[in-house]
Order: sequence, then structure tokens, then C-alpha cells
Amino acid sequence: MGPFEFDHFTPFSRGGDSSSENIVLACLPCNRAKGSALPSDFLRKSAAQCHAKAEKHRKVAQALLERS
Repeated sequence: MGPFEFDHFTPFSRGGDSSSENIVLACLPCNRAKGSALPSDFLRKSAAQCHAKAEKHRKVAQALLERS
């Protein structure tokens, strides 16, 4: 697992800012693949394709959806 980097929960291109409420920790490959997608859209699309991380994505998606 890792390396990690900070990600904007709601991307700048979607109206997000750099407030502490909008910054989350993400693994580098997933964050780069997510790009400017919303986390829920990215996780729905990628969870089915990412067999090694599918369970992690499910847990992250659940946590993110509970947060919003």
C-alpha cells in the first residue's frame, strides 16, 4: 500500500477548495486514476475493475458516502 498523497474530495474543477474539510489521504495510483472525478463516480467505475483493491474501495466509498 502507498505511497500516499493528499487529494481534494471535491476537485477544483467541480467547485472544490483546499479547506481541511475537502482534503483526504489517497493512495497515489488511485488518486491519479481518479483525476477530476467525484470520489463516488470514480469508485463505482473502478471498484469492479480493480480486483486487488475492490474491498478497500468499497470501504472507502462507504466512508466517503457517509461523510457527504
